[in-house]
Amino acid sequence: MTQITDEMIAQNKVERFVSRFESSYHLLACHVALPLVLTPELVNYLRVQFLKSEGVPWIAEADLLLSDLCRPVGYELYVMDEAVRAYLLQELAQNQKFGEKRIKEIANFLLHYVKHLAKTNPFLNRKELQRQRWGAMLYLDTEETVREIALAISKCVEDQAELARLLKITEDFKQQIASSGQFQDFLDYAQLCNKSLREPEKVKREEITSSYQVAGLELNVPESVKKPQTIPELETFLETFEAFEFEAEVATIVFEGDRDDFEYYLEYGNSEPSSITPQPGILLIGGAGEETVGEDAATRWFLERAKHGNYLVLRCGGIGRQAQWITDNYNDLIKSAAELSIDSREAANNPEVVQYIKDADVLYFARGNQNEYKDYWEGTASEDAINYLINQKKVPVGGAGAGVAILGDYYYAPSNQGLLSSEILNDPFHPNTQDIYRSNFLQVPFLKGVITDTNLDMYNDNHPETRYGRIFGLMARIMVAENQPVYGIGLEEGAFVAIDEEGIATAFGNGEERGANAYFLQAMEMPEKIEPGKPLIWDRNGKAVKVYRIRGTAEGSGSFDLNDWESASGGSWEYWYTTGGYSGFTGPKSRVRDRGEKPQPPPPLPTFTFETFTVNGRGEIIHRETHTAQYYTESLPNNVSLDMVAIPGGTFTMGSPKNEGSDYERPQHNVTISPFFMGKYPVTQAQWRAIASRTDLKVEIDLNPDPSNFKGDNRPVETVNVTAQV
Repeated sequence: MTQITDEMIAQNKVERFVSRFESSYHLLACHVALPLVLTPELVNYLRVQFLKSEGVPWIAEADLLLSDLCRPVGYELYVMDEAVRAYLLQELAQNQKFGEKRIKEIANFLLHYVKHLAKTNPFLNRKELQRQRWGAMLYLDTEETVREIALAISKCVEDQAELARLLKITEDFKQQIASSGQFQDFLDYAQLCNKSLREPEKVKREEITSSYQVAGLELNVPESVKKPQTIPELETFLETFEAFEFEAEVATIVFEGDRDDFEYYLEYGNSEPSSITPQPGILLIGGAGEETVGEDAATRWFLERAKHGNYLVLRCGGIGRQAQWITDNYNDLIKSAAELSIDSREAANNPEVVQYIKDADVLYFARGNQNEYKDYWEGTASEDAINYLINQKKVPVGGAGAGVAILGDYYYAPSNQGLLSSEILNDPFHPNTQDIYRSNFLQVPFLKGVITDTNLDMYNDNHPETRYGRIFGLMARIMVAENQPVYGIGLEEGAFVAIDEEGIATAFGNGEERGANAYFLQAMEMPEKIEPGKPLIWDRNGKAVKVYRIRGTAEGSGSFDLNDWESASGGSWEYWYTTGGYSGFTGPKSRVRDRGEKPQPPPPLPTFTFETFTVNGRGEIIHRETHTAQYYTESLPNNVSLDMVAIPGGTFTMGSPKNEGSDYERPQHNVTISPFFMGKYPVTQAQWRAIASRTDLKVEIDLNPDPSNFKGDNRPVETVNVTAQV
């Protein structure tokens, strides 16, 4: 009786698939077998790049992804069975017309494609891109691929989950590596590491203490399998290791045994504890995006205080791209760059999480939701570790958005939508003001009794207001509640405030009147009238809140002493007050339209640069062009922002020519559209939730604020139908 093999099953699947359609479908299947994960976009690229002259219809792309050759593993993400992949690649290698040469061409194309994604899509997981890159490199430079994977395995110092991931990759690549006949030493080394991880009692001591020659490298068994097991329920974790899935567009591997709700990713370098002594400092970022004038000097001021140490980003909602940006631009100033997302109180008490925090030499709190930071971290071991860094190890600490808010002694953490200046000034006890907190959370030097706020000059499209009145109103509420003087630090979008170890603040920015001011506010006398449902009166003869304003410059300007809140230079004193509610508020007049004045013309939109390129048949870039586009940042509730790019109007041809597409796509015709704005990046779940909460934007239907299956504030929103999008 003939034994049925995996290859025979794969062959049967492929033949059945092709018989349902036409022979050209076989070519497409062979050409898309090399990538480890498929997307509709990638399948289209491969068909257009390599099969344009082979008569493969465009509909074959969808037919293939929806067939039993592929299985979905996330939103628009598909994988082929390993046996099917191997069979199809063998078929392509034996094809007289294409052969091994075509496989190398596809691998080369895939390398360029992965590199392009790494540069242009901040939401993709770096580890999954690394896996795709290795999968392509195997067919171009097997030795270098083996060296990289072996080195990565040997460097797994503490992270057993990362080691398990690398060993799974090795298993997936085993057939291709073995076919070269050169790297049995690597396969033996990986097998030993796998055995040490899964069945440590069966490994001899001399095996894990010896060194091994692998692909020209002298390697040891990773430290993470030499030590006592530290991951809770490790046996369960390993038993369920085979069950993994790719989540939505982020394509993050999720292990079912992992219930700790944290994610750690080392972007660059070696994060082992260092022996350096960092220099204390605080960096507050006003809210501007990357490449803002003044940002470089402020960032260098911040990182230089870490003395070439470990840079750690703390956040909720999944790994972001702050560590990547620091790595790309400032890796000469740091030893390592990593991100740690802590998404439950259980995770915040995990010893592994606590150790990641304590090993940091510079700490950055990312934008996000300060409510989550408070709910998940306050009163946990992670809070203790953070305060240890700030007050004992004395590392520099900084943040943006929610990260600035939680550094203050007081902070506003809205549970629903954000607070408008008019709302708190016209009713100091407006429902949106209930989330004002006195922190028992972070203990940051020089910020005792201080509330911080950012994006002061940002307009809300539906209300011509800025946030100057908001911080003013919040200070009134705090002063009444605490019955003591209160202080504030407010930053416009383009401002950065750097506070040194002596408590002296300096402002960085673009040096212009608008957008780069830092404000140091102090209030000593109570409001004259502060009652629910009635306009706030806080006048005090026009001197309710004393304010020192410093206009930030690219090199840093001004000086303000947070020890006495009086000694200052390089700026100017002014007063903010209200004779009655929002209409009576006197703050930075040029940016507060509250008395019926004719609105000031909006400033020119900022611009950003982007690159387009043309590739040849081998996927090599043959031409580059740099372009610029205008954009603005939309301020949404809960300190969420949305970058919108200006798309010029014009006319284009819609529809398919006679020899392409379907009948309903004809005839071709010209369509003219007006200028509009489009999101710079895919809409995240936090952005969708912020928009859905805006009842003033409702057109016909209420929006589900949380439609996504794969949760995470910084992950793209999905499971949204066309009606809801419009």
